[in-house]
Amino acid sequence: MISKEDYMEIKAQHDRGVYKKDIAKRLGVHPRTVTRALVWGGPPSGKRPRARDS
Repeated sequence: MISKEDYMEIKAQHDRGVYKKDIAKRLGVHPRTVTRALVWGGPPSGKRPRARDS
């Protein structure tokens, strides 16, 4: 999971035209994580949905 600071860095670098693959390498995350952060428009909330009762 990425932090709010990481998300801000991803957003700033993406706005400057840096490739997602290069952003991922600099932050040490998977390129798909960078893509998801940009699609979601923010870092994950950190809360997982509650499991359903059986």
